Amino acid sequence: MQVNFLPWRLLREKQWQRRWLGFSVGFLLLSGLSMGMVSRELDNQLSQLNVIDTSIKQQQLSIKKQIAVWKVQSEGQQQVRLLSSQASVLLAQSRERHHLLMHLAEWVSDDLWLIQVTDDGQRIHIEGHSLAYEPIVAFLARIRTYSGISHAWLDLAKTATSGETLHFVLMAEREVKADAQKQ
Repeated sequence: MQVNFLPWRLLREKQWQRRWLGFSVGFLLLSGLSMGMVSRELDNQLSQLNVIDTSIKQQQLSIKKQIAVWKVQSEGQQQVRLLSSQASVLLAQSRERHHLLMHLAEWVSDDLWLIQVTDDGQRIHIEGHSLAYEPIVAFLARIRTYSGISHAWLDLAKTATSGETLHFVLMAEREVKADAQKQ
């Protein structure tokens, strides 16, 4: 007796091929499905990264704006400090000039008239008229004794055109203070 195993082998091969084809198709479907899921997950992560990147860029822009505002405020504060110190210096000079003018008003005698008093901070220029030399010399002596004056002199004294009064010009230099020398 002979048994023909060929049909059985062919049947097994066809079954094996169907199974292999089923596994292959299933594997391809699962692979495609997983690739789609991975692709969708990557797209979600990419969109989240884009949102984070946009947020970071907005924060960087906000920080740059805050730094610019801070710089402007800092420069403004420096200008305020500078102006405040300049105002203090001007106020001190104004007080000193006022003090000098009050003394000049006390020192002027009845026969001495001041026409112009100019103070540029370093030098004082005084012009006036007098009936005689003595009030001019006394006025000059008082100016020389003033604490803020280092040197004073009579620059010009001549008879005015009317012949009755003397026209004079006094010059005085202020003392240089230690803090002014540092600057």
